[in-house]
Amino acid sequence: MLFITGCGSINKTPKALNKPKNLTNSNIVKPVAPTPTPSKDLNKTDTTVPEVTKLFNFSTQQNQTIPPYTPYGTPYSETKPVDAVEVDETIEEPIQQLANEEVVKEEKKSTIPQDDNLRVAVILPLTGNASSVANDLRNAATMALFNLNSDNIILQFYDSKGTSIGAKEATIKATEDNANIIVGPLFADEVASAKKVANTPIISFTTDQSVLSKNVFSIGFLIEQQIKRLVEYSIENGYKRFAIIVPDNETGKFMINNFKKYVKSFDGEVIITKAYKNKKEDLMKSVKEISNFDERSKEYKQYMSDAKARLQYLVSLKSKPDDTEYLSAYDDTQYLSTDDEIAFLENIIEELSKKTTISDPDYDSIFIYGDDINDVIMIGSSLMYYDVHPDRIKFLGTSQLENTKIYGERAFNKAWYPSVSTKYSGKFNQAYKEHFGTTPNKIASLAYDAVSLIGIISQNGKVSTSDILNPNGWTGINGIFRFNRDGSSERNMDVKQIVGGGITKTKVISPANVNFLY
Repeated sequence: MLFITGCGSINKTPKALNKPKNLTNSNIVKPVAPTPTPSKDLNKTDTTVPEVTKLFNFSTQQNQTIPPYTPYGTPYSETKPVDAVEVDETIEEPIQQLANEEVVKEEKKSTIPQDDNLRVAVILPLTGNASSVANDLRNAATMALFNLNSDNIILQFYDSKGTSIGAKEATIKATEDNANIIVGPLFADEVASAKKVANTPIISFTTDQSVLSKNVFSIGFLIEQQIKRLVEYSIENGYKRFAIIVPDNETGKFMINNFKKYVKSFDGEVIITKAYKNKKEDLMKSVKEISNFDERSKEYKQYMSDAKARLQYLVSLKSKPDDTEYLSAYDDTQYLSTDDEIAFLENIIEELSKKTTISDPDYDSIFIYGDDINDVIMIGSSLMYYDVHPDRIKFLGTSQLENTKIYGERAFNKAWYPSVSTKYSGKFNQAYKEHFGTTPNKIASLAYDAVSLIGIISQNGKVSTSDILNPNGWTGINGIFRFNRDGSSERNMDVKQIVGGGITKTKVISPANVNFLY
């Protein structure tokens, strides 16, 4: 028996769960479970990963229908960024609301019976500024439920409204509704609030490791994992002296601390760090400081002055009737003749006249992160303005750089960043589009993997934390992953490079390992 419920809208009579009268308008949906038709390519045995269970099973039946869900609650207007996620505004938001608020209030008290079903509470900001991302996560979770083809797994959706208070209320309601495990919330502060009142394991989507703990996991793309992979690869390839520029907030501090930790462990060195405040003026000031532009510009002006004076002196000797002094005036440690030195000086003055500095900063790579993708773009273009050039200094970033807005920026040509595997994401996106008519946000697959994982490890309506902590891990849509006891997820990641030219794209320059080595 497969069915999905919406928070706060449970019919008082349990029989209604089994016989919904109207699939379009009801918040309680009993989808018809199809017989999965798995892709041959995705379900064949992978001999290179013998101990890792694959979580995906995409049904391609054209007649499969996943009914719409009507979100509970009222729109939330506070502006709030998604944890390291770019919101795709082109994805349609759920727009149908419950008409009668009084009816909702009457139904808040749970009438869900205790039984042998495994009840999975999915807590998402279904209303508010992140509702389009939440809608994609909800759809992906629903798709995973269909493809599990299980008789006793139930998804119960709850609206966190994108706030810590909303997440707390949703978690309390999920507990009242006999939830066995929670998937979500999305934001770090929501997770921090939810875990205070939860009495079940939580598999969240946050990228902030600081809010995790025993029994509170993240299946998200954790920043620390990205930093470790990036630093290790960079140092292996000759980049050992790093600069860091990040926002002046808790995320920025976390990044700096972890970057320093892994640089030290791999025998590199962090030369300089800058944390900018959320103002354009402060960002530009921080970029100028990290570029050491004033000192490099001063050095440049002095060099040009000396070079022009030297050239003028040598040329003046050449005009004298006795050229003996001229013929012996050259620096014989660097040049073959006075003519040779004059030619060099003329060329170098002409070349440097097009520049503003003569030397690069005292680092060979710079790590860039911003709360907003536009900040990242501004940092990159400003670094080039202050003559920190990507042809001479390696630009580095997180998976945040996997963005079409970045690909067209000259500053980020040849930049490196860590990325989860895209080996299976194409199949997932195709299946999602067949069901829902749109391309999902890049984190939607996390909900698919979370629900699929729960379906695989659940037994007799229960989920064991020890099973979640299986050290062999699983292969999900985004590659291999496993959970640690501190709640973090460990992922093997690719390293990619942005490739410019006629068609800007990315390429994998270091593939992820296909299993865990320890």
